[in-house]
Amino acid sequence: MLEQVFDTGDRRWRGIGTIPDSGWNPSESYADFDASRRFDLVDLAVAEPTRCRAGDVLQGLIKPSE
Repeated sequence: MLEQVFDTGDRRWRGIGTIPDSGWNPSESYADFDASRRFDLVDLAVAEPTRCRAGDVLQGLIKPSE
């Protein structure tokens, strides 16, 4: 059922960056339910706070306590 409703696509992850084919996007059959298309949010960019170290933790560069 997931393969019917979704296609994989590149996804930007907070603190890590873009990972190819790591996200789910509504397939063409379900495009009417895709808010990013419906409200023209395709190029929406959100700046990450420079103080956020979540990406370093997720990549094993620092410990969560740091």
